[in-house]
Parts: sequence; structure tokens; C-alpha cells
Amino acid sequence: MKSQKYAVIFIALQLIKPVSASTTSFEIAVKNFEANQLESASGQFTALQSEPQWQMASQFYLARIALKQQQFDSALALLEATKLKDEDAVKPAQYHYWLGVTNAKLASNSSWFKAPGYASTAKSHFEQAVKLAPEFMLARKGLFRYYLRAPGISGGSIKKAKQQIDAVRAFSELDAALLQLELAQHEDDKAFILDSAEQLFEFKDSPEALYQAGLAFQQTQNYEKAFLAFRLAYSFLPSGHLSATSHYTQLAAYQFSKTAVLAEQHLPEAIKAMQAYLTMPIEEGMPEKSWAQFRLGQLYWLSGDKAQAKRLFDEIKHAQQEQQLVKALKQFLK
Repeated sequence: MKSQKYAVIFIALQLIKPVSASTTSFEIAVKNFEANQLESASGQFTALQSEPQWQMASQFYLARIALKQQQFDSALALLEATKLKDEDAVKPAQYHYWLGVTNAKLASNSSWFKAPGYASTAKSHFEQAVKLAPEFMLARKGLFRYYLRAPGISGGSIKKAKQQIDAVRAFSELDAALLQLELAQHEDDKAFILDSAEQLFEFKDSPEALYQAGLAFQQTQNYEKAFLAFRLAYSFLPSGHLSATSHYTQLAAYQFSKTAVLAEQHLPEAIKAMQAYLTMPIEEGMPEKSWAQFRLGQLYWLSGDKAQAKRLFDEIKHAQQEQQLVKALKQFLK
């Protein structure tokens, strides 16, 4: 009886024993990568390459770090040297998708002699990723964009791009609607753009859909509809901060304010939105702080508070800024 009791205790202890250090290290490295802490992630993945269990998965992430750093040749070399096993943390469809992305980047940044080869390889990898995982949205979108943008001689096809939208619709009406707007914008068809934006506007619980619809309304100068879409994409806490910190809610706050500058309407609300944008971390790919300050200065100027506007403009003038911003500021102050 006593031996049975000890056996039960032993089994229980086995079940609750901590996860191995290497597993934890890999998960931490992935989290650092996803948080764009590339230096830390790179060191961690490099160390993990010495462990057979994580060697190939770590190499895959090192390739993605190289890709983020626009080291496309290094990214391709790392990916091509990666030999995944069934039990690896990286799925084959993910592997082929990122090979497609890397080859597409190389095609865009290579000579006319090399570009077709990279483009053809990118297409093959996107198609393989979709074949392996038909529901993998990143791969579907990658293949759609390839068909949409590549020249016909390299396998580009509007017809095939439309077929991808239909295929995506079987899994997600929202993603299909987003791709339809991209198609409309590529074809530069104003009526089609507006119809696609209206369809996206129906997805009231999706900040991404509302943001993209708002951009389309803004670009076609349907400003009131743009205001409404951006406003629905974000909301404020009593403190004046955004109630959510998602990528699209934050971008919606910025674009609401930019629309207010273009339309010269809703200025107090736009000032509040841009102030909220500036209190939050500005991620890679978002409008930079200097551009947000410029837009905020424009809002103050248009609302009659020229002292506040000049203070912000002076900050921009005395900082090292990109030429496009300097030119925009000079043009506004004419």
C-alpha cells in the first residue's frame, strides 16, 4: 500500500516538473523577436543553434531577423540552409512563405538580369505554402500580391489575384474584403474603391477594416465618411488616452487628425486624437513622432492657437529632420 502511494506521488511530481531551460529560452527569444527586440533575439537564437532541438528553428528566426534588417542575401542563405523536421517549432508552410517573401525582396532589389529568377522562385514558394496550408492567410495574401504586382512575363495575373480573393473568402469574409480593396486601389478605379471601402465599413468590430476603409475614404476626399470610420476604429478613456493600444487603433487616431487637417474640420477632437497618439509607443512603420508633431502643429494653427503651433514647428526646425518633412513645413507656412 505504501509503495503504491509513493508511485502516485512520483507520477504527480513528473507531471508538474518545470519546462526545460532550453524550451523557455526559445520561447523568450521568440517573444523578443515579436517585440522587435532584434539584438537580444539574435544573441539568444545564435546561442540556441548549439542545441540540436532548436538549431533549425533558431536558424529560421535568424533569417527573419536578417530580413527585417534588409540583409536579403544573408536571409536567403540562412533559409536555404535550414532543414526542418516534422517536430520543429516552425511549420513547413511558414518556411515556404518566408522563402517567398525573401526571394520577392531580392527580386525588387536586384538587377534586371537576376530579378526574374528570384521572382519565379518567390512565386513557387508562395504557391507551395498555400498548397501545404490552404487556410494560412499570410501565404494567401503573399500569393495574391505576387499575382497582383508581378508583370505577366513573371507570372503576374489579375485573374489569378481575383481567384485568390475567392479562395480567401471561404476562410474569412474580412480578409477577402481587405484584399478586394487592395485590388481596387491597384486598378485605380474610384467607384470600385468606394464600393470596397463601404463593404469594409460594415465590419464595425474590426479596427483594421475600419482603418483601411477610412484611408480609402480619405484618399477619395469623402472626409465625413473617413472621420466616421477612423472614429469607430478608436475610442478614448476618461483620461484622454486611447482605450486600446492595437496597431490599427493608434493609426486611426493619427489618420483622423490628418483628415482634420485636410478637411479643416473636427479640430478639437483631432488635437485630442493626435495628443493620444504621441503618448503611445510609436512602432516601426508608423508615422514618426516628428510627423505627428507637425500634424498637431497644423491643427493648432488651423484652430487659431498659433503660439502652440509655432512652438512645435520650432522644435521640428531645430531637430535633424528628413527633407520631405522640412519641405512640408515650409509649404504649410507659406
